[in-house]
Amino acid sequence: MIQLHNEPNLIGLPSEFNAVYTLGEMGGRPQLKMTVNGQPITFNIFYAHIHRKESIKSYLKRRPKANDILFCNHLSDYLRQLCHDSNINYADDSGNVRVMTGNICIFIGNRPPIKQDKSHQFMTIGIMKCLFALFAEKDLINETYANIASKADISVGMVTKAMKYLIENNHIVKNKRQRRFLHEPELRYEWLKSYGHILARYHQLTTYPPVDNWEDILLQPGDVWGGEVAATQLTKYNRPHEILLFSRHQPAKYSIGHKELPPLKVVKPFWGESLKIGKSALALLTIAELLLSKDARNREVAYLINDKYGEFNTLPL
Repeated sequence: MIQLHNEPNLIGLPSEFNAVYTLGEMGGRPQLKMTVNGQPITFNIFYAHIHRKESIKSYLKRRPKANDILFCNHLSDYLRQLCHDSNINYADDSGNVRVMTGNICIFIGNRPPIKQDKSHQFMTIGIMKCLFALFAEKDLINETYANIASKADISVGMVTKAMKYLIENNHIVKNKRQRRFLHEPELRYEWLKSYGHILARYHQLTTYPPVDNWEDILLQPGDVWGGEVAATQLTKYNRPHEILLFSRHQPAKYSIGHKELPPLKVVKPFWGESLKIGKSALALLTIAELLLSKDARNREVAYLINDKYGEFNTLPL
């Protein structure tokens, strides 16, 4: 762990680095000196509290061009990735370290916070369903819990739990008449990262015979194309191989394709029937399904969709 006040505790760095913290001379910045493979390296230390993307932008504006390392609070996966993308060396107070300079490359950690608030909650299926509904309809966050529950296809009690989660994790402000997300891109990133192992695991999936031409399928009210088909609609770039449809209905009669083609997959929507899914929410859902496939071509298309509709600097692995 690396403390942010007085002399830092350098437990996060291996002892063979001989890391030494020194106070700045003549009003200068404190420094971190260490030896790697016999090569001495000196970093200027910057202290900052990083809690959102804007904090990283602010740090980038004031850091010097010389070697520097950011000592900060625990960084989420999203904020660590932004640091990597921005070539920021850091050491957070959970022991996560990233140092790249010259021919030296050090990565330590990816550990969770050492101390956690007992009230901390993790995303559940209900919370993820609620969040998707709030992402889909921007004004829904200020409507009644009953209406949110209907749109998200969850209970009113689950909406209460979701709002508690958002407040306790500083995603919305408590006791505000007009609710709004404080750090929506980070929250959407966490939703995307959690989709495969939380929400998608419980999809109610039915398979049907292969489709000769997916465009000939007659969509019924509430039907939404997913995965590769949705990607085709959003980018006009790929030709879908897997055919996925979110629907509450048995598909209308269609021309059956060759038996060696993949089956038509129909998944019951995890959202409420009255929810309106715009391009932004559809893009988020489509990226989630493309990443779930673990296919390199689909990942490339996911980045194209993100470039056009998303807000992420990068996508989860």
